[in-house]
Amino acid sequence: MLVFGGIILAIIGLISEPLAFTNLLDAPSSLWILFLASAILATAIGQMGYNYAISKIGPAEAAIFLNLNTFFALVGSALFLGEQITVYHWVGLVFIIPGVLLGSGAIESLLRKRRTEKMKPIKEKNVANK
Repeated sequence: MLVFGGIILAIIGLISEPLAFTNLLDAPSSLWILFLASAILATAIGQMGYNYAISKIGPAEAAIFLNLNTFFALVGSALFLGEQITVYHWVGLVFIIPGVLLGSGAIESLLRKRRTEKMKPIKEKNVANK
């Protein structure tokens, strides 16, 4: 998925900015270090953390982490590239987060867990009274 997405993005980049790759070769070494750091931190460590989360909390809850990539990309572009975060970004985020929470079943699982915990003392009382 990542390789195929990278190829698609490279093609789009060539169409929209034909000289981008030649300009990239002339980029300062600090930019290349930033690319490398991004690849290591965002891709490698992030993917390892995601895979670890799936094994510990299950796929539905781990989907929350995967779908929050848009948030992390937004924060990263503001921090590293100096991009401005606009009201449209926040509106998108307001729609994405509830959609992920509702679509993954995380909210239903949390509500079910709370109901079970509330019912536990009632059941224990009934057993003690018998």
